[in-house]
Amino acid sequence: MIGMVLLQGFWIRNAINLKEDSIKDSAFRALNEVADRVEKDYEAKAYKGLNGYEKRQQLNQGTIQLDYQARIRLRNNLKLQREEGFGEPLENRISLAFMTNYIKNAVAERGLMVLDGELRGKAGHAARKEGLNAIYEAMKDMAAIAELDFTDQSEWLPEPGAQVTMISAGTRHNVVPDICSYVVDVRSNDCYGNEQLLEMIRSVCRAELTPRSTRLRASGLDEKHFLMQAIAATGLKAFGSSTLSDMALIPFPSVKMGPGESSRSHTAGEYIRKSELERGVEAYCRFLEHIEI
Repeated sequence: MIGMVLLQGFWIRNAINLKEDSIKDSAFRALNEVADRVEKDYEAKAYKGLNGYEKRQQLNQGTIQLDYQARIRLRNNLKLQREEGFGEPLENRISLAFMTNYIKNAVAERGLMVLDGELRGKAGHAARKEGLNAIYEAMKDMAAIAELDFTDQSEWLPEPGAQVTMISAGTRHNVVPDICSYVVDVRSNDCYGNEQLLEMIRSVCRAELTPRSTRLRASGLDEKHFLMQAIAATGLKAFGSSTLSDMALIPFPSVKMGPGESSRSHTAGEYIRKSELERGVEAYCRFLEHIEI
């Protein structure tokens, strides 16, 4: 009996010691985490208070202790700042060289026309090879559209394009479809208008083609127009835009210009840099100053 009491006492004492060790270990880890956070917060505040030159010196000398990922982000930020010219005065940053790299003028723009095509065949049973398969007939149209040839070349814009982007046909796996519908995305330029392209496509297709609209026309600015002369005098780059904008609906000569990279459009996280906005303002002002009517 006495042995059992002594054994139970040993177990209880051992359990208490283990629990105390666990509590001490948890407390030690918690204190270390708090100390690390305080130290990082202190370093971040100290780093934030430095100017650009001091930050570079501290980083290079390793006196600011940052974790690996933070140092990578910091080096990338400093690299971006050097590329963007943030370390230079504003009058040097917003120079003609910077503007021509980031501000371009679209003096021509492709038009857009969407066609709805419907081709009729004859229904039949697939097992007996009956009827006229509307899908096969539509495939002939699509091949003909893909082989269209455009001989006239635009100075600013790529050649016109016609792409079949949607197709719909069939109701059941064993029924030869009697109707096949498809959609054609047509991009015009200043050499081939929407109406001309419509006739060209109709001439090689069997389907009934109906344009949704022909009003989104291509545009181009004459070389002698005062807007074109202002672009040249400002030193900005002129180009032809393959994408559509409200410029297609403006019934008079116009240009499309603005800061930022067009390649970022319609992408996840689309953005524009502050430096690009600054250059855009300066470019607009210089452009307006060189307009002579």
